This record gives sequence, structure tokens and C-alpha cells, in this order.
Amino acid sequence: MLYDKTHWLQDLRKQLLCDKVTGLYNEVFLKEDFVNLLPEIGKNAALLMIKPDNFKEINDGFGHEAGDQVLNLMAIFLHSELRENDIGIRFRGDEYAAILIDTDRVNAAKTAEGLRSSFRNMDLSGITGPAGISIRISIGIAMYPDDTDNSTDLVKIAHEKMMTARSQGGDKIIP
Repeated sequence: MLYDKTHWLQDLRKQLLCDKVTGLYNEVFLKEDFVNLLPEIGKNAALLMIKPDNFKEINDGFGHEAGDQVLNLMAIFLHSELRENDIGIRFRGDEYAAILIDTDRVNAAKTAEGLRSSFRNMDLSGITGPAGISIRISIGIAMYPDDTDNSTDLVKIAHEKMMTARSQGGDKIIP
């Protein structure tokens, strides 16, 4: 009987763990499944927390529909910068995360810089018109197991670094 319901259970699980707007994994995945993933990751991994510094400008100036379009575009660009085994996540509202499997701090910083450049160079003219808006992001990086060996603290450390980058003027990466 359970076998007959497998497809249904997979769909239900996807609805629980995936963001409806972007299709990326969501905060539930990061808080509940990431803990089980850590022991299987390999010798090391990086967690990047990513926040656009000027997203409010888009929502306020062009409306929430335009904001949702930008969120989708950000998800596409995030996914395109990740390797096959890495995981993209929409964390909260306009915040994203990326789990970089089997990587060190130097390569995590390189990926973060690639993301920062990609987001800055996104063409938003189809959404915002000729306003010339570009997305600036703040990124915090936490390393497993160097910074901590548990997922809850990894999220906390990366998030705090991201918020520090933002409070220091944004458009910055704190490894």
C-alpha cells in the first residue's frame, strides 16, 4: 500500500521542502534536512547566506509582482553559479543560501564573488524598465567543520556574517 502512495508522498515532500515562487529548496529544508545531510557531505562544505542589499527599492518602486520576478531571476542565477551537487535555497523573503559540497573557504569565496558579479550584472530592464537598477548583495560564509560541526550553528554563523556585511555598507562578502 505504501508503494502505491510513493509518488504522492514524493509530491508532498517536495511541497514541504521547496519554495513555491522559485522552486529552490526552502527554509524548512535548511533547518530540518540539512542536519541529516552534513554527515554525508564529505570532509568539508560551505554555507553561503545571501541577501540583496537593495531589494526593497525594487518592491517599493515597481511593485511586488516585479519583486517576485526578480526573486525568480535571482534563483536562476544562483542555480547557474552552483555545481551539480551544490544546493540552492530560498531562505526567507529575499534571502538565499547555498550549500557548497566538498569545498574549502578559498573556493567558497570564489563562488561568492561569482554570485556577487552575476547578480550585479543581471539585466533587470525587462522588469524595471530603463531604471538602471542592479542587484547588490551581501554574503556571509560559514565552513563545516572548521567553524562548527552542526547545521544550526552553521546557519547562524553564515547569517550573522551576511548581516555584518550588510551593516558595513553591503555589496560585500565576509568569509
